[in-house]
Amino acid sequence: MRKQRSTRLFAAAALASLVITALVGNTASAHKIPRWVKHVQHWNGGISNGVRERAAQASGGLVIPQTLSRPVVKIGSPALDNVQMNGDSDPPLPQDEPSIAESLDDPMNAVAASNDYTGDGFWIGSTTDGGQTWASQWKDPKFSFDGGRCFASDPSVAYSLRDHAFYLSTLCYFSTTPASEIQVWKSVDGGGTWSSSQQPALVVTNHATDGSIDASVFYDKELMAVDNTPGSPYFGRLYVTYTKFHMTGGSYARSDYCPVQAAYTDAIPTADPAASSWGHTAIVPDAPGAKGTGSSANQFSTPLVDDQGALDVAFVQEDCNTSIDHALYFARSDTGGASFGGIVRVDRPGWFSDNPNANDNLPGKCGHLVAIVRRLRRHVDRPEDDQREIERQGGST
Repeated sequence: MRKQRSTRLFAAAALASLVITALVGNTASAHKIPRWVKHVQHWNGGISNGVRERAAQASGGLVIPQTLSRPVVKIGSPALDNVQMNGDSDPPLPQDEPSIAESLDDPMNAVAASNDYTGDGFWIGSTTDGGQTWASQWKDPKFSFDGGRCFASDPSVAYSLRDHAFYLSTLCYFSTTPASEIQVWKSVDGGGTWSSSQQPALVVTNHATDGSIDASVFYDKELMAVDNTPGSPYFGRLYVTYTKFHMTGGSYARSDYCPVQAAYTDAIPTADPAASSWGHTAIVPDAPGAKGTGSSANQFSTPLVDDQGALDVAFVQEDCNTSIDHALYFARSDTGGASFGGIVRVDRPGWFSDNPNANDNLPGKCGHLVAIVRRLRRHVDRPEDDQREIERQGGST
């Protein structure tokens, strides 16, 4: 049901410890269970929580605690100008992993999106009054090759100054097929309407033109950035970074490598986003037989285009099957994503140490998608300031 959406939401961490049961009948043959499903069944780390929540959704494992069934009377402190962004859901299932971007043409216009577990896709919100009010809609993805149902996860919203358009990226996958894709939708009216799910811009897919599917590959945790520097040689180029999980066969589908990747395009046609053409670059190369550890085990790649038009990507060295983090890394491309310079380690010895106890999860929590309403302005968080010294030296230190 979509007539109401919930203010009572689960945080992603609350679901990380769900025990995920089989997603197909017990009589189904093992080869019909996608490897990504086996992976999340048997490994408590690796593939991200948004995907794991979809697995729980498919198996009926998402439940509504009694503590979340009571009405919520306020959001945040009276001292803060908090506004509920999302429409409520019925039943009150999670809406999480929000992403937001502001129009660079109109500072009062912004678009946000989050996972929505009453359906298969995203909640999408747009504002034209600086965040005071938000209009809600819901959108599901479809497989590019047959238009079939798929799950959405990991929303990422970006704005293009050149195109005067918002872009929204999503994963596309399902519990009964190994097909895995990354797609992008486009809006040219401030987030009010979006391009068809039947004609997505296809960033990457494991579905070949001959109809075969590479069941060993699952694409995860895509994030997006746009080159909005008018003087850049790649002005308007759209970038997507993501993790490519490669999983072995057998009952446990262990991932032997999960390196970060980059994709890029110079145009997503409004009339037919599916006509877009993408280039692909391995930021970190594959490492068959690496057992899911070492330099080819990565996650959470975060792209940012700096004021010189270079693509900067920060990511974590994280074990593919346990999610234990070991180091923070940085890579920079001054060729529009076609190639990258040397990988630079950002952290220093003793700066941090991950908890080696994979069963030590955060307790369950509830939350809300809220906006702190202030006059929206460009670069509010100014993430480029945090990397200024790295970028000044071209990412070399």
